This record gives sequence, structure tokens and C-alpha cells, in this order.
Amino acid sequence: MPSILEDPSTRNPPPKAHTDAAPTLTARKTTLPKSSSASMTLYPITGGPKTVPKDLIKFLHEEFSAEILRGGTYPMEQPMALDQFADYWFETFAALAILDDEGEGLRAGRDWKSVCMGTFYIKPNYPGMLFSVTFGFNSTCIGIKH
Repeated sequence: MPSILEDPSTRNPPPKAHTDAAPTLTARKTTLPKSSSASMTLYPITGGPKTVPKDLIKFLHEEFSAEILRGGTYPMEQPMALDQFADYWFETFAALAILDDEGEGLRAGRDWKSVCMGTFYIKPNYPGMLFSVTFGFNSTCIGIKH
């Protein structure tokens, strides 16, 4: 499963500045600009995949795998296994954009296809002193695109 951008089988630990700042990050609520009644929350994920509901990870894995198979935006040839995806996506910092009118948050059992707007991650590209050179990728969920 080679990648043009990085090898997903390798791990770069988060920089110290990240681990120091992570506890200070909190969810941010906003109202979507084109819909005055739709509330969205951006949830920062700093504790790895164990802090994300398994059914949400499964949903995002399916979305990401379909994106890879379409071959238009992400430079991988084959989708990853579920556990590898979870570690890859959430290893350093990620955020989840969730429609959250009822304030249900990131609880298991939600209809993620109708409430998950997308996600992004940011991670260091190079180990060592070049942690300031980062890489990010975003994914907009297909149900929200339509």
C-alpha cells in the first residue's frame, strides 16, 4: 500500500508542544452559515482512536476507503485495514465536524451518515527537529456532499 505522501505503516510520535497543548483543546460549537438553525461542533481528537466511538471510526474508514478506490484525491493504491486506518488518522491530531443540534456529541450509536460532516488530521511530516513541517488531509463525508 505505497503512498506518495507518507508510509502509513510508520508512526511519527506527536511533538512535545502537541502533547503539552492537547489537554487545553475543547470542542467548538458554531452555526452553519447557510442554515441558521443547524448547529455544528468541531471536536478535537488528541488522545488517539481510543477516544472515538468504534462505529464512527468504522463509518470514517468506509468513507476513506471509498475515496481511495475512486482514485481521485488521496495518493494510495489500496484501502487500509480498519485498525490501521484508526491509528493512521487519529495518531497525532484530528478533528471531527458533527451536526449536533441535540448536543449528543461523540456517543456511540448515532447515525453518523447523517450527522458526520467530515474530518481532518494534522501530523508532522518529519521526525526530529522538523516537526513544524506538517501535513494534513481532510475528508468531507459523501452524505453531506449531496
